[in-house]
Amino acid sequence: MPLKGKGEQFALVSVNTATRKPVWTTAVPQAITAPVVACGESVYFVSGSVLYRVHADSGVVCWKHTLPLNTGEVLTEFTFATGELRASGPGVLVRITERTPTPLPEPTPNSMTPPADIN
Repeated sequence: MPLKGKGEQFALVSVNTATRKPVWTTAVPQAITAPVVACGESVYFVSGSVLYRVHADSGVVCWKHTLPLNTGEVLTEFTFATGELRASGPGVLVRITERTPTPLPEPTPNSMTPPADIN
């Protein structure tokens, strides 16, 4: 749940639905302007022009990325669609996909042969 504290303090707070007590809090420098999206063990949200991914169980920031927004552009919608995260607002659409490392090819029997002795 996005919260605004005293002055210019903002945070995302995870609340236990049974006890209604906070589980974790992640402070951010700007307001959260779009709905929060949870997927698996991750929670995604936008604060200002920064996209955050936090761990759903702890609120620890996994990564954050500053989005290339122009002055005055605000993201107000946030969703998963066809395998990608989409953030949008008046006149702007940002599509985000997780990058996975390219797997190394499996070694072939020939690539495992030690080089011949050089005299």
